[in-house]
Amino acid sequence: MKIDENMTFLDSSIQYLIREKVEYLVRKIPNLEYIVLFGSYARMEQTVKSDIDLLVISSGMPDRLLRGDLCSEFEQENIDLVFYDLNIFRESDCLFISQIKKEGIILWRQK
Repeated sequence: MKIDENMTFLDSSIQYLIREKVEYLVRKIPNLEYIVLFGSYARMEQTVKSDIDLLVISSGMPDRLLRGDLCSEFEQENIDLVFYDLNIFRESDCLFISQIKKEGIILWRQK
């Protein structure tokens, strides 16, 4: 599936970085369903100190070691990854997930 072209509001260097990282996640994570941009970048409230928040949703959680490696790797580029199982994400009514469902921007989806 092609990465959604709904990042035009972002600076071109940020668009490139996100696109590159999304493509990398697509190759690395089995049973991937969605990658969602959330937080200050999704709300267009980012500052120079803002990190990039990505929600990674898959059918079944990726291996803990893989998640840890990816988080460490992405943290070096000021990108925070949050992992969720698809069913838990769909059924959750916690404030954090509700906010992402409201403001998040889907960057990639499995069809």
